[in-house]
Amino acid sequence: MTDSATGFGRAFPPGFLFGAAVSAHQVEGGNDNDWTAWEPGHVPEVSGAAVDHYHRYREDLRLAASLGLDAFRFSVEWARVEPRPGVYDPDALQHYSDVVDACRELGLEPMITLNHFTLPRWVATAGGWSAPEVAERFGIYCGVVGQALRGRVESVCTLNEPEVLSMKTCLAGVWPGGGRLAVRRYLRVRRGLADGHRLATAALRQADSRFSIGYCCSQNPFVATTSVLEPVARAASRLYNDWFLDRLTPTCDWLGVQYYNRVAVGPRRGPDVPRSDMGWPLVPELHGPVLESLSRYGLPLYVTESGLADADDSRRTWYIEATLRSLAEALTAGVDVRGYLHWSLLDNYEWDHGFGPRFGLVEVDRRTMERRVRASARRYAELIDTIRHAHA
Repeated sequence: MTDSATGFGRAFPPGFLFGAAVSAHQVEGGNDNDWTAWEPGHVPEVSGAAVDHYHRYREDLRLAASLGLDAFRFSVEWARVEPRPGVYDPDALQHYSDVVDACRELGLEPMITLNHFTLPRWVATAGGWSAPEVAERFGIYCGVVGQALRGRVESVCTLNEPEVLSMKTCLAGVWPGGGRLAVRRYLRVRRGLADGHRLATAALRQADSRFSIGYCCSQNPFVATTSVLEPVARAASRLYNDWFLDRLTPTCDWLGVQYYNRVAVGPRRGPDVPRSDMGWPLVPELHGPVLESLSRYGLPLYVTESGLADADDSRRTWYIEATLRSLAEALTAGVDVRGYLHWSLLDNYEWDHGFGPRFGLVEVDRRTMERRVRASARRYAELIDTIRHAHA
């Protein structure tokens, strides 16, 4: 039987990682951080138990392995590890150590993120990333986690999408700790995040020189709809896409790439494209060009998130297939891409949108916490198998 992946499967080299990702606050449940303090009154529903991944992680990892995945990206919750300044919870550190062990037992390469947006309450009270001492505190925390996981984890991400965090917090004003068009705070937060990455990287290398360290960037292609707006699109790209890249990549061993949204600068022209349940335009064929553009930094690249909100699962299969085809084109062009991790393994808490958007390969009934593998996940598994057998 001819498979649509057969034609491009050989572009993926042996050892290419296929996986899925989650973040602590979005799936664990029972967190106590700046988001849990902020959610009442700002989000239609609070995160609460989320999807109880903290207690059900073994079940969830078995589902990931059953789909043929060989990589799993998850985040460590800073607020659990350091609930008070300088006080580290050994049970929390042991929990994340146990998650790593479970990944290894199931043949999943663990990729660890040390900050996926949330902060301990005491950090938020001190001013969050705009406070001068927070970068140093973050570095110390990362060193503690590095010591706990040394020798058993290779890939470590310091920060997830600092572009999104600084913008949502200080420009859009829809996330905790900022305000709408708080430009001065935005500049301080950006600097704090950059300093935090630098100090975290140094602490991690001291904890274990074998760590391979990167960060996960958000990339939005800004496309001018008229020629007169092209300078505006370039300026927006420099502000959003390039600022952190230029400052953080010199200390990185790899770069995580997360592309969800093409941004039109100016009035829409021509036929519209399919859209996700979030209203984001779905243009999966841009994955390859985004990766090709980032090859200028000379780092190995991982697609650490890629996905869409699709409650009825009607577009996810097409999106995954089109994304992998675009990745194959980038690989054929010589771009050093080493893995693809779909967002997300599970339906989750989508920040200020609550539980409405459904990103999961696995559907979660939050009333019963039952997990159901979606048809798109099974198709992803088939594509992985076809690609791997292309080299047989």
